[in-house]
Amino acid sequence: TFRSPSTTVANGRVCVIGGGTSLATYQMLGGTHTFANNLAIATNGSLIGTGLIEGALTVAPGGQLVPGAPIGNLDVNGSVILQGTVNLQIDKSGGIRTSDVVNASGAIFYNGTLNVTDISTDLLSAGDRFLLFTGTPYHGAFTTLNLPPLPPGLARRNNLSVHPSIEVIALLQPKFT
Repeated sequence: TFRSPSTTVANGRVCVIGGGTSLATYQMLGGTHTFANNLAIATNGSLIGTGLIEGALTVAPGGQLVPGAPIGNLDVNGSVILQGTVNLQIDKSGGIRTSDVVNASGAIFYNGTLNVTDISTDLLSAGDRFLLFTGTPYHGAFTTLNLPPLPPGLARRNNLSVHPSIEVIALLQPKFT
């Protein structure tokens, strides 16, 4: 595991975390992390934490993105390509909703797996909405969505391609006449 409050990589090559048989983790501890030729998270690689990435970010198949500490933002000054696994947390405590958010100044390309974990102390209810991504435009769709269970009578609305969030909605109850 490599932990850093600030990083600059400008060697003319893409900075790659992972790609080998052993696990490799890059933990951002806030701050600005500059990658002149972009950052790639490869197989067996993980990017965790919060901060600003200067340069595009690619999470390749077998790679993992875990923003937050535990809830927080990962800001990317560039595009984000998500082909691996993205683990995000949502929280509703004391009626206040927060979530991990991946913010990109460019496009976000969805693919791979999105895992969302609810760490709330309050029960989720209809109308709860959690922003997970910001960027423009949004392309593709996650091939696998693993979302937290909901109480009876509730469902989710997947808004990831419109305003990138998930929302809790009430199920329509059938009316018998």
